Amino acid sequence: MAKSSELLALRGKVAGKSFYAMKGVEGTLVRSINEGLSNRVKNDAAYANTRLNAAEFGSAGNFAGALVRTVSKRWRYILKAFTTAFVTKALRQMIQLDSSSNWGQRTVMIHGWQAFIRQSLQMMVKNSYEESFANDIQANGTQGGGLTVTVTVATTDSSELVAKGADGVRYELYLQRTTAPEFDSAAGKYEKSTASDILLGSTDAAIGSASTVSGSYATYLPSTGSQLDSVLVVALPYRTINGQKHILQELCSCKWVGITVGA
Repeated sequence: MAKSSELLALRGKVAGKSFYAMKGVEGTLVRSINEGLSNRVKNDAAYANTRLNAAEFGSAGNFAGALVRTVSKRWRYILKAFTTAFVTKALRQMIQLDSSSNWGQRTVMIHGWQAFIRQSLQMMVKNSYEESFANDIQANGTQGGGLTVTVTVATTDSSELVAKGADGVRYELYLQRTTAPEFDSAAGKYEKSTASDILLGSTDAAIGSASTVSGSYATYLPSTGSQLDSVLVVALPYRTINGQKHILQELCSCKWVGITVGA
């Protein structure tokens, strides 16, 4: 694969070549376009399985993109350049475990899929949440509406933050809802993922004193089988200088939590 680093880089298709950029890679990448092969892949019976794999990979990529887009302030605690690609790979592996759907129509919605996705996202976080921040998070919703989130701020886990110059932590609570792609038989393709991100509450907590962070969402309706609902707890340590709170980005972290639904 050729790579160009000229000042005026091309983008798009020119003379049988495709010029494109890739996140985390310097310069312009160039590849040849095989027009004949492209048409065969789309229509030839010999590539039927390739099309089935492509459909499932596309649904995984679409879902991963929606998941990552809803992560508020991710530049503070997720520094990996290929986060969406990593999540796409994890989702693709999960899709392959679906034994109840036809090839080319499988989904991620197998047993335990919500917890698996939260775990995959958590692997992208640069700092362990449990080592320095709140260790008791409760996210409770009621059937028919209403969501309350409570975070107990631990005092025993604060010594490392103090040693690194922090004197407080800003906790932000977000409700994230992302819909997993399902195959639409009538349309012959997967539906697109939808995503939403709602701030539930925000509190500054002094290090060394026990406190509680809480947030609520009055119109919350419990998710259906194809929806992933999570509470994202974002922890932003800060140092106070002349009355101003400066976020210490190198210490930030976050935690995804499932929601317990009551009667």
